Amino acid sequence: MRRTTTMAMIMALVAVPAAAQQGGGMGGGRMGQMGGTEMGGGQGEQAMGPLTAQFGKYAPAAVLEVKAHLALTADQEAKLTALVEEGKKAETDAHMPAHAAHMELNKAMATEPLDLEKAKAMFLAHHNAEGNMQWIRVSNAMKAKALLTDAQRTMIESMKH
Repeated sequence: MRRTTTMAMIMALVAVPAAAQQGGGMGGGRMGQMGGTEMGGGQGEQAMGPLTAQFGKYAPAAVLEVKAHLALTADQEAKLTALVEEGKKAETDAHMPAHAAHMELNKAMATEPLDLEKAKAMFLAHHNAEGNMQWIRVSNAMKAKALLTDAQRTMIESMKH
């Protein structure tokens, strides 16, 4: 019973970041996702947790989708495009350790007897790697926001996300 309860708790904790990535976590759903399909595409489609509402609307891909409305300059557009590409690469690189830790956590959970210390270490490694991916999204959104004028930021703030 104790093992089953412990495994259920750990798996639930692991499932929360995965659900958030799929849009089912905090700020989930189409409009709560950073750069989701409502105002963004390629980059930042995964939820950013509690920072989604604050920075999600500034995901570089999301800003580029409304470039005509914002009247972006060629320089702004080029810099935002570069941020999209940098973000994709950084997220891909950050995903590898998250995936590896998740796989190791799954292995640790399948062992008899359950090694709680190993499971905890793999859980924390996975959690940290997921946090790194979220930070990439947040920092790119903050960089994109900094590229905009006050008037453009006001327009984005007034849009539905």
